[in-house]
Amino acid sequence: MTIEEFEILTHDKIQDLIEANLYENPSNLALSQKYNDFPTYIVSQQLKYLQKSRKKIPSFYESRCIIPGIAFEQASSEQSAGMKSFSGKTCLDLSTGLGVDVAHFSRNFERVDAVEIEEYKVAVAKYNFQKLGIRNVNFHHDSSENYLKNYTGEAYDLIYLDPARRDEGGKRTFAPEDCQPNVIELLPLLLQKGKKILVKLSPLYDHVEAFRKFPQLSRFHIYSVDGEVKEVLLELDREPSGEREILIKIHRNTKVQSFSFFLDQELEDKFEESEIHFVWDADAAFYKGRMPAQLFAKYFSQTKGFMESERSFFFSSEPAPEDFPGRRFTVEAAFPYKPKALKKHFKTAGIKRAEIIQRDFPFSTKDIRKQLGLAAGGDTYLLACVIKGERQILICSR
Repeated sequence: MTIEEFEILTHDKIQDLIEANLYENPSNLALSQKYNDFPTYIVSQQLKYLQKSRKKIPSFYESRCIIPGIAFEQASSEQSAGMKSFSGKTCLDLSTGLGVDVAHFSRNFERVDAVEIEEYKVAVAKYNFQKLGIRNVNFHHDSSENYLKNYTGEAYDLIYLDPARRDEGGKRTFAPEDCQPNVIELLPLLLQKGKKILVKLSPLYDHVEAFRKFPQLSRFHIYSVDGEVKEVLLELDREPSGEREILIKIHRNTKVQSFSFFLDQELEDKFEESEIHFVWDADAAFYKGRMPAQLFAKYFSQTKGFMESERSFFFSSEPAPEDFPGRRFTVEAAFPYKPKALKKHFKTAGIKRAEIIQRDFPFSTKDIRKQLGLAAGGDTYLLACVIKGERQILICSR
């Protein structure tokens, strides 16, 4: 988007046209307006992303904000932004973009300074924040490096940075030193200007590497929404406590659950083998943080369940409380993983469809489905796993 395109979208005539076609197909709108005196593709693109924003950033949708496509794709969801539970007097957001995180911080800090290097995004953000009714944010058209170098005020309570995870050639990156700006190089300046630093990185980034690379890292955040890891963040302090904490937040069914674990803390109880009546699949965030065993230890006694590995399901003889952050399956039958015999059994039982889930299994879900000749869907769940060193298929219900 250019400044000129943004200005076109702010015209009352264009806003009325978008409002009148809010539930229409954007392509149909482009075709119906092709003889008008404005570039219709701009309007159809705005309609497309405004419609998409309804679920991801509902407050922007309700306020009829301008939604640039690239900024929308890169933005946090309001669910993810809301899990950043920081507050204080002053906050600096060095990667404004669409401004979803900025809007969230504005509710918890007295003043927010928002920095954005692309001019049109600054213009869009100022326009949108007027529509959102947010008045305590100051926008700055500058690079993050230049703003920090020239800033002479008191240290911010929080500095937030979401660096671009693409190199100069446009290739995706995930290492902090390969991002734009380079987080490693910028860190001394960040710690000089801020009391606490929060850096968003790729969901692929590993906490073991993070604690090795950043001595100032006190807490590694993992945020999950509806079972999918959405954000990974580094929380850095000028004087870290030395405790290596993994903070996991789960957003599901409009509620947020928080779990805190420490890397140097060993499990007091060791799980023992038990009868298998239930299988538990923890939320993806716990596998990402390598903390499923620590999670299960919060919900089960040592004699009521076991795991084969830190990447496997949890098998138990008793159910867990309703607030368990994951999925529960009831085991109906168990078979060795022998595709020919299983195909015969499924044919006899009339099972043509099944949802297949695997943990720590040598074949992918796609390969298993092909080997068993089953279509996706239905009420039957097949869990591919290893129990006592043997590959098995558990036929389950939920």
